[in-house]
This record gives sequence, structure tokens and C-alpha cells, in this order.
Amino acid sequence: MVRILFVDDEPMVLDGIRRMLIAQRNKWDMKFAVSGDVALQVCANSPVDIIVTDMRMPEMDGATLLENIAQQYPDMIRVVLSGHSELNAALRAMNVAHQYLAKPCDGPALLQTLTDALALRERLTNTRVRQLANRLGNLPSIPDTFTRINRLLADPASSMSDVANAIAHDPALTGKVLHLANSAFFGPSRHATSLPAATAMLGIAAIRHLVLTAEVFDALPIREGTRGISVAQLQEHSSLVGRIAASLEPGAPWCDDAFAAGLLHDVGILVLAARMPAEFDQIQLFVEAGAPRAEAERAVLGVDHGEIAGYLLGLWGLPATIIEAVAGHVNFRPEQALPLTVSSAVGVANHLARELAAKQCPGTESVTGPDWDRWREAAATLTRQEAA
Repeated sequence: MVRILFVDDEPMVLDGIRRMLIAQRNKWDMKFAVSGDVALQVCANSPVDIIVTDMRMPEMDGATLLENIAQQYPDMIRVVLSGHSELNAALRAMNVAHQYLAKPCDGPALLQTLTDALALRERLTNTRVRQLANRLGNLPSIPDTFTRINRLLADPASSMSDVANAIAHDPALTGKVLHLANSAFFGPSRHATSLPAATAMLGIAAIRHLVLTAEVFDALPIREGTRGISVAQLQEHSSLVGRIAASLEPGAPWCDDAFAAGLLHDVGILVLAARMPAEFDQIQLFVEAGAPRAEAERAVLGVDHGEIAGYLLGLWGLPATIIEAVAGHVNFRPEQALPLTVSSAVGVANHLARELAAKQCPGTESVTGPDWDRWREAAATLTRQEAA
């Protein structure tokens, strides 16, 4: 049975949560604590799968509690509850929280958040993935700038100018936003010379995904001398896959998610290189000998980089379509291309990006057919325009 711990110093709030989730009482073992100290005692006495904590509490606030939980129980899913008046504490908690819920939080929203977290946990975290995640130590929590920008985008009183000002504090991110806004992805005749103009051109979804990707790469520094990886090349490839995936069927409702999944599809490689450099070197030896990367990863670790990335993105609460595309992209087969979905668009785009770079995966055959020819020409046009 799934074990969930709710923490709030107001007993009436806990009673409300208990009533909201009464229908789950036969599925979930729900425990309730009125302070951070009591919560830590509960965790010490019995396993907990998910902790959901308020932020404003006396003696030990929610951020401090989650910091302790992250240190002692890194495999626990950590969810924060926060009101607008608790912004500073909430931003501190984002360093250790996997998901965020704003107060007031109604029953359906709380139930959906917990149900999604558990479904992803069940689908993506098989025993070997869980064991490997424990060996990796604390995976990065959802990035701070991503959280701040999400807050701005969700606030009716904020504007895209406010978002641009938040991005401006990060020079590297500013450069990425300007580069993408001026790329052929948005058409060769469109140019943005200022950050506000670039932000407006890209739009909300692209900004959110770009910020998340940039911060993920920054949060996982690679040890100098790690065999066979260039972070710059990995970023360049991931960006190209995202742009190609979103351009395969312009105007499709899944384009934004395909762009995000393309940007993030190889994050698992980064996680392994940053946290398990010795094993990554061993994997790279197999790759250099001609083995497909995913097969080499499974031989050394029992899981592949798609599954690792899916685990991380699942903890962060990203949409299921993005997680499924990222987790499954290593298993993509050309005959699965149609109908185009988020997952198949990322698979097609990844294949075409590797073709363009003349670095096809070992054993991958060139794909022909009217649809593939059309997609291949679109990808080639995109890169030619960007090179011009």
C-alpha cells in the first residue's frame, strides 16, 4: 500500500485533507503530522513514499523539513504546499521539492497531483531504476528559475516583460533565448534584437521549456576527463531535436510538448555522466566498440538513459506525454512514426538529427518513404537556414 505523509501545524487543515481524500483510504496509508519534528519521527518509524508539507510552521518550517527529508530519504517524493505570502520560503523549498501545490488547494487538484506522481512512479521506476536512482544520490530538484518563471506565467498580474526581466538575470539563459528566437525555427525573416522581443516571439511554452532545459544542464556539471561526452554538443543536439520535432506537423496541438521532450530527451545521459562517471566511461567503451548506447547502458547498469530521465521528469511533475516520449525514445522504431504523436515526433527528430550530424546510432538503417523524405527535407531546410 502507498504511504503518504501530510504535514501541517493546523489540525483543521489536516482534517480537511483527510475528508478530501477519504475515498482513497483503502488504497493509501495516509499519516498526518502537526509539525516537522513529528513528521521526521513518523519517517524514522515506518517507510513513507510521498510527503506533502505546508510551508509556514513554527520551529521547523516546510523548507527545513524537506531539506532534512532530502538528506535522509532521497527516494521520497517531496511535495510543497505554499501560499502567496510564503514566496521566499517556497523558493528555498524549490531546491529540495519535486512538486509544488499552491494554496488554497482543492481536493481534485491534490488528488490529481498525488495520483499522477504514483502512476509515474509505478510505470517508470522498476526495481532496477529505483536502485540506480539511490546510487545516484540526490537527483536535481526542479530548477529555481523555472519555478519563478512558472509563478510569473501563472500570475494574471504579471506580463511577458516581467518574464524577460527574470531571464535577464541569467546571461547564459539570455543568450539561449535570443539565439532560439533568431533561429530558422521561427522563420528566416523574423529577428529579435532585444530580450523582451525574443520572449514575446517565443511564447510562454517555449520559454518555460527552454529555461528548464538550460538549468538542468547547469545543475549537472560533468567531471573533466569524462570519456566521450561534450555538454555543448549534447545541448546542440537536444535543441535541434526539439526544433525538428515541433516542425514536423506545424500547428499540431502536441507541438509544444514535442519541443520540450526533444530538448530533454537526452538528459539521462547527462545524469549518468555527472553522477556515475566510472560507469559512464565503461558504457562509452562499449559504444566506441560499436554497441548502441542504450544496449551498453543496460549491460552495465540494467537501465537506459531514457528510463533515468523519465524518473527525474516524473518526480518534477512534467506532463505525462513529455515523460513518455523522453523515457521511450531509445526504443523508437521507424515503423512507429505514424501517426505522429509527441513520442513518435521525438523519435523521428532524433533519427533525423543524427543523420544530419552523420552520427547515426550503430545498427540504424536509413529510412525511406514519402513521409520520411518530407521530414528529412524539412530538417535539412531548418539547419541550412540557421547556418545562413
